Amino acid sequence: MKKINAGVVLGVALFTSATLVQADELKFAHFAPVKYPLHGGLFVPLSEQIAKDTAGKLTIRVYPGVN
Repeated sequence: MKKINAGVVLGVALFTSATLVQADELKFAHFAPVKYPLHGGLFVPLSEQIAKDTAGKLTIRVYPGVN
């Protein structure tokens, strides 16, 4: 029997598993409350831009922190 290179096997396994898993919505929770500038000034616009750039194939749901 021939020895199989473990690196090749691992690489093939990771490649095939990565192609099988597809996310269409990611969840992003952060510490800042809704009124904090990071929420409305960075996190929400970033999630909207990602949705726009991917033609809606990837969306990010933003969960702000509590007051």
